[in-house]
Amino acid sequence: MRCLPSWFLERHRPGSGVAATTVNMFWHGGPLPLYAWPCIRSFIDQGHAVRLYAYGPLEMPPGVLAVDARTILPSEEIGRCQSIEAFGDVFRYELLFREGGWWADVDVFCLTERLPEARYAWAEEEPGVINGAILKFPPGEPIVAELAMKARALARQVKTWGAAGPRLLSDVLRSFEPGETAGSTSAFYPLHWLDAPQLLLPKSRSEIRRRTRDAMFLHLWASAFKDIGIDLNAAPPSGSFMHELLAGQAFKSPSTVRSRWAVRRAITRYYRQSWVLDHWAKVFGGQPALRTPVAAMPAATLRGWTRAVRKSVPAFIAQARYALRAKARSASLPPGKLDPLDRSMEFDQRFVMKSAAKWGPVFKSWWHGSYTTCVVGHSRGRRLLTDNEDRLVPRSIDLSGLFPIGWIRTMHGNVHQHHRRLLIEALSNTPVSAHEVDLRAVVEGGLSTLVREHGDLPTRRDLREALRAIAATAMLRTLFGVAPPSAAFQELRRHYQRFGPDAPPHTIDLAQREAFADIRSCIDRLCDEITTRSAATLPSVLKQLVETKSDDDTALGSLIFLFEPAHFDVYSLWHWLVYYLAKNQHVANRITEALAAGRGAADKLVGAAILETLRLNQSEVLYRQASDDIVFDGQFMPKGEVVRVCLWEGHKDEANFADPFAFRPERFLEQDFGLDQFAPFGLDKRRCIGADLTMALTSIFVAELCRHFSCTLIADAPPVLGAYHWEPGTDSLISLSLRA
Repeated sequence: MRCLPSWFLERHRPGSGVAATTVNMFWHGGPLPLYAWPCIRSFIDQGHAVRLYAYGPLEMPPGVLAVDARTILPSEEIGRCQSIEAFGDVFRYELLFREGGWWADVDVFCLTERLPEARYAWAEEEPGVINGAILKFPPGEPIVAELAMKARALARQVKTWGAAGPRLLSDVLRSFEPGETAGSTSAFYPLHWLDAPQLLLPKSRSEIRRRTRDAMFLHLWASAFKDIGIDLNAAPPSGSFMHELLAGQAFKSPSTVRSRWAVRRAITRYYRQSWVLDHWAKVFGGQPALRTPVAAMPAATLRGWTRAVRKSVPAFIAQARYALRAKARSASLPPGKLDPLDRSMEFDQRFVMKSAAKWGPVFKSWWHGSYTTCVVGHSRGRRLLTDNEDRLVPRSIDLSGLFPIGWIRTMHGNVHQHHRRLLIEALSNTPVSAHEVDLRAVVEGGLSTLVREHGDLPTRRDLREALRAIAATAMLRTLFGVAPPSAAFQELRRHYQRFGPDAPPHTIDLAQREAFADIRSCIDRLCDEITTRSAATLPSVLKQLVETKSDDDTALGSLIFLFEPAHFDVYSLWHWLVYYLAKNQHVANRITEALAAGRGAADKLVGAAILETLRLNQSEVLYRQASDDIVFDGQFMPKGEVVRVCLWEGHKDEANFADPFAFRPERFLEQDFGLDQFAPFGLDKRRCIGADLTMALTSIFVAELCRHFSCTLIADAPPVLGAYHWEPGTDSLISLSLRA
């Protein structure tokens, strides 16, 4: 069977006297897929030797040298990895470290008889992203040993595709300059994975030929077709580049009108996904040109259209109704788009920044099923809140069913001022310094336990659970005066875990009511103990309320619930701090040196690191709800709808913060910032009452972290939206070890 197309043989006819080059490959998981046969054969037909590693008998093209993969890694290692793709990355680096030479994936087609003779070879698939489908290293190369070590850790803990592949390669090789290297995007990856669908479109065949004319390889991007939903074991559409490439293969199903229609429809759906469009704009600019006839590319099935229309009706009605009300007030609706199907705000942390750049600093959007007005810019947001103090009420959970009046954030007027003052005075009269020695021991002990039980590469979940336990212990001690191993501490910890198993609850149901009642019973016993044995109890906010006779049901209810968002926000902030200090080790080292030199200098640097972390993340948004129609700068904000004052975006204003996405704590040592520039705890009279407590506890945490531990960012990943805040990416991996 002739594997290579005639046009290819005409242009790439092997010559004589070319030294054979050995190329290493690996396959596991059933028979070789159909696309792998011509790819492997292309190397052999160009005069190269191919060694194919596998963990068992495998039918393969003639001329291929089969090698037992156990000579590189035991088969048991597969089960320790999150996926076979992740194991493949580990295997690739282990093989290259031991054997050296060329590596190619089985979906790489060879177009040249003369592979580069350089000792090193790799290429970027796009700017800043190195792909691992084609690699070359000398045996025993230390940088490959580093890749193998980090890949093994990632493969065992991280599920996302590419974490141990392109992401890791790009991070490790970015600063590696061995001198003698070969490889370029045009030579190794002439076709980007976003363009992989064109391999199946007959009209794109000549364009692909043109783009591969001077290339050494053609990567078929088989994994991309899984995302698209196309089976490459079925016959490609007749006349396409892929059909020509795979000519003669025994496909499991033929190419029919129906199958060609299905391929075109799948490609259309793929190119219309928001993440594909965003990445296309990033790499190429603009949007992909769909090369199939519009009539042949329905946007969705009838059922999908029906669902889309049904979800869009409330937005259409809101747009029309509010436009009329705005006109009656001689105002206009803010610019923007009400798209209930657009979930970009949940996946793209910079969605609001992009929207503000497009629509202006005040724009409308559809967020969690509601009409939402977004306001960007601290000065503008503060003016809006100040001018409409009585008409913009905070959006928060309703706790009035648990205790009288409810949560302090939902109170108004004099009632709000009274209960806010009670809690602020109790907090300010409970200095963290009274617990400092014990709190430092709690932090060091909690992190030491994490390292002891999970090693120096804890999973993201293990890290967050450890931080949560430390924050809970610190908060229970400060708020209620209980500490381990007391029965009261254990009881409160257990009941709070029932009240908010993973995060503060969004709603109150039976489970929360029962847990709250148990917490309240425990707090009542603590109040009695404070009354009868005041001198024997630890300083706490609860003790302040009892001794000043301010412990009414509303004050105690607010204090009980305060623990939930307070400890959640604190340990979420700590997670970001560990991330940034691991990513910027020079800052952590400066803090360690300052701690050794004296506390004064260290306190300033620690405080700056905390503020910079709050600027970059965690401090995100103020939610308000309009209790009446509002006209602000000629723009209409309807009664009953959400107003979103965006803090995260304001903290990235280049006019105030040069290089706004860089972690530079020194900016807070060089300059003081006003509320119109930096407001991590709020812009108006409802500033977070626990701001000082958060800063004090976090200062202790950072100092103990840098004093006793060394942290390194092994793998980075885009942030993800958690229950309330954006968090370090699910595939991020941080090494934590005790300092020598």
